[in-house]
Amino acid sequence: MANGTDQEEVIDLFEMYMEDLGYSKNTRRHYIHDVTLFFNFLSMHKGDGFDLSKIRKHDLHLFLRKLRNEHDNGATSRNRRLMALRLFFKAMMKYDMLSNNPAMDIEPAKTKKEVIPTYLNEEELQALFQVIDRNSHFVRNKIILLLMSYAGLRVMEVHHLNIGDIDRSQKGIVVRGKGNKTRYLPLPEPLFEQLLIYEANYRPKPQDGHEDALILSRSGKRISNRSIQHITRKTIQQLQNVKGYEYLKSKPLSSHKLRHSFGTYLVKKGIDLRTVQELLGHENISTTQIYTHVSNKQKEDAMRMLNIKF
Repeated sequence: MANGTDQEEVIDLFEMYMEDLGYSKNTRRHYIHDVTLFFNFLSMHKGDGFDLSKIRKHDLHLFLRKLRNEHDNGATSRNRRLMALRLFFKAMMKYDMLSNNPAMDIEPAKTKKEVIPTYLNEEELQALFQVIDRNSHFVRNKIILLLMSYAGLRVMEVHHLNIGDIDRSQKGIVVRGKGNKTRYLPLPEPLFEQLLIYEANYRPKPQDGHEDALILSRSGKRISNRSIQHITRKTIQQLQNVKGYEYLKSKPLSSHKLRHSFGTYLVKKGIDLRTVQELLGHENISTTQIYTHVSNKQKEDAMRMLNIKF
């Protein structure tokens, strides 16, 4: 590897770089996997001990093309690998192991944008909260679903919430999002009251090391991302089995689709995109623009309003 540095040491440096930037454990794992695939490709074509400084754009193009052909990966997977490699070379530049980033000038593949993101409308969301299991975790599970559906939190943002993130004077919360960036969210009063009820009456006794965590598992540990996804998936499946809502089985619903529901709701209520961007924690407003979709019914209603005389 570069100037006598072995692969393991380079990967350790890359992971340390991502940790310092606040990348999630899951993202770090995926990016390290992608970079390791690239190393394996280099070993096959260049031999072990290849100097990183000799990598050219041509090598990267061959690698990305090879994986796309062999694994039938689409543009999204290719672009994720490209982002991983760009970040890796950026890290190597930071640690003075490279002088340039050979991945920066490689164009990402064009992806087909989803014109209408999947979401639940207001009636469907209300029905969702009626089918939450009425067990000892009812209040906790309701809070989790409320935070995603009516505050737009990502799964990892629910996971990271701490007691100290509650702003009791202004009735809001501080959310840590992607890249460890924080944003303040004022909460609707009913949601804020439910949060305080959970904290005061239903939050289990935390285990050592989990005292700061707001939402806990039954064992008193910070609730995991997987548990949040499981709770959401189970509740959605229960709604899909309710008479009159069976059509939802054809929709690819998930935790993140509840966040889509929040974004769509705001835009439909006429909230400006810049405010929606801030509430959702989007770095670029282009990401927020996916919520400006309109349904066929909305288009039909708009056309009926035209007073055409001829």
